[in-house]
Amino acid sequence: MEDYSPVIEAWPEALFASRGIELALLRDDVWGGPMQGNKWRKLRYNLEAFRLSGRKYLLSFGGAFSNHLYATAWAGKKYGIPVKMIVRGEEPVQWSPTLKDAAAFGAELIFVSRTEYKRLLNGGETLWQTEFPDAFVVPEGGNNAAGAAGCAEIAAIAVSGGFTHVCTALGTGTTAAGIIQGAEDTNLRIGIYPVLKGMEPPFPLTDNIHWRDAWHFGGYARVSDELLQFALDMYRRFSIPLDPVYTAKLLYGVYHDAAAGLFREGSRVLVYHSGGMQGARGFEAYYAELCRLGFRLQD
Repeated sequence: MEDYSPVIEAWPEALFASRGIELALLRDDVWGGPMQGNKWRKLRYNLEAFRLSGRKYLLSFGGAFSNHLYATAWAGKKYGIPVKMIVRGEEPVQWSPTLKDAAAFGAELIFVSRTEYKRLLNGGETLWQTEFPDAFVVPEGGNNAAGAAGCAEIAAIAVSGGFTHVCTALGTGTTAAGIIQGAEDTNLRIGIYPVLKGMEPPFPLTDNIHWRDAWHFGGYARVSDELLQFALDMYRRFSIPLDPVYTAKLLYGVYHDAAAGLFREGSRVLVYHSGGMQGARGFEAYYAELCRLGFRLQD
């Protein structure tokens, strides 16, 4: 796997300085090409385990705009690993850009009904070994112990940089679980911003783990004009590109929590930009405006 050097940039918003707090971003979106951000982190140790497993191909799961599907397909191309992806839902007449790219990367896409997808996804090791005996299975979103282990370094980066807090979006919970794992025996405070409506915390909450579930905007992949305008403003003002599913909601939530005084004076807050910008292509008008402003998806 590629060498990695953290890219930390100040979020130069006057509001924060006026409240005596410092916010910065861990920019995992600026390196790694199609396998950027937390997808690189969650695949890293899974790919190492695959090489030792003796299995013939990677098998994983994702939807039509899945960052995980996209990154896993790219990993297969880059490292010469056969990849099969179980895609949620019947094959569409018009493929999404994500599906087109994944196929171009060489992944075999297997479209199944949502019922069948759920059965396969939740089947566990016994079912996978029975129905896919030659496969090394990576769960949806890289959601396993190897995926979490790859995200533990985020906490170490925050601690070594002198940050008091780290904030992350949450989908499957793998990235947050890794950060919590990496923050053991430290005083790092962790802000978790779920992007799904009504989600229960998948891990115990403590005084240092804060569940900020007010910023999901109605549920997974649900957005509002206000959120999209906020995201475009972040790019216009600071050249920070955001995807509407994860990072736009995260930064919007952190911004408003800071404005509401949830971070004490003297706090140093590291916000995790998990990449995944290819997913923004599912919001055509927003993505077109982002590109008009100069954004280009990494090759």
